[in-house]
Amino acid sequence: MVQERSTVTRREKSVKELKLTVREDRVREVSSAISELGLDNLKRLEERDPQYEAIRFLVKRAENIVEVAVLVVANALISYRLTGPGESYWWEFAREAAMEAEQTGNLNVERFFRDFLARSRHNRLLVGQKISRIRRFGESRACQELIKGLLEGHSSSSNDVLRLWIELGRALGSKSQKTLSFAVKMLYYVARSASRNIELPSTIPIPVDLRVSMTTATSLLVSNGSWRRVWRELYGRGRGLAVEAWRRIGVLSRIPPLHIDALLWTSALEIKKQGFKCERAIKAVAESIYTKLDRGVTKDVCEKIAIELTRALCIP
Repeated sequence: MVQERSTVTRREKSVKELKLTVREDRVREVSSAISELGLDNLKRLEERDPQYEAIRFLVKRAENIVEVAVLVVANALISYRLTGPGESYWWEFAREAAMEAEQTGNLNVERFFRDFLARSRHNRLLVGQKISRIRRFGESRACQELIKGLLEGHSSSSNDVLRLWIELGRALGSKSQKTLSFAVKMLYYVARSASRNIELPSTIPIPVDLRVSMTTATSLLVSNGSWRRVWRELYGRGRGLAVEAWRRIGVLSRIPPLHIDALLWTSALEIKKQGFKCERAIKAVAESIYTKLDRGVTKDVCEKIAIELTRALCIP
């Protein structure tokens, strides 16, 4: 306990030494751009997320939607320290799970993951730890009942989704928000794929991974000097600042942060592809959004978001 506290203290001290803070002016500007795009379009972008497409592939090939949901949540809880891109891993998982469902007619969670992780190309690290997390999740009656209720239509309220997020943390004995938030997002993807309605609460934080921390830095939502240095801090010791920045944007835009995640994830990929070059990144991000929405939104709105998400790249 003493060692844990000293580690936290060192991390907090490092962030303070960098004098990193959330910039309110940038929160307002980014929030304005996202508000113009709107929640409906953000949901349409989610449907073009490769992870959503992988989940939809699995849902179409399995008979028991609750079993699929439990399996997907379990997989989200171990989606860290991957040995390949997240998109590739989720497609690997979806194909294996679909094959298992078609061959056996049921999905035993722990047995599936013991076999799957033994041959996975993209999730090869800390396997013992991850199996332990899956077992603890499987032993949580509260988690299983909440998932069943949400997928069988007994409840779709944001309160029950929030309860699930809390119970996942209790089951895993974890205060790490990243995988817990990601698990809720992927459950929502299962529900969407099965034409079920689940309302995401605004109080669940965005899962800050490498790409979200990058777009937080390139947006200048948190800044002090080099955006690359800020990016490194946001992915590690300063992750809470990224969470707070997107929480404030969620409040101003009235859009739950989890619905913003897919936009940031895909935009980060385009920014990186363009070598972090200002004009090229703006054009690529704007075109990506415009194309994914089947030209159902104006180019001006897409360009405004692209400009706000790449602001740091365009500073001379």
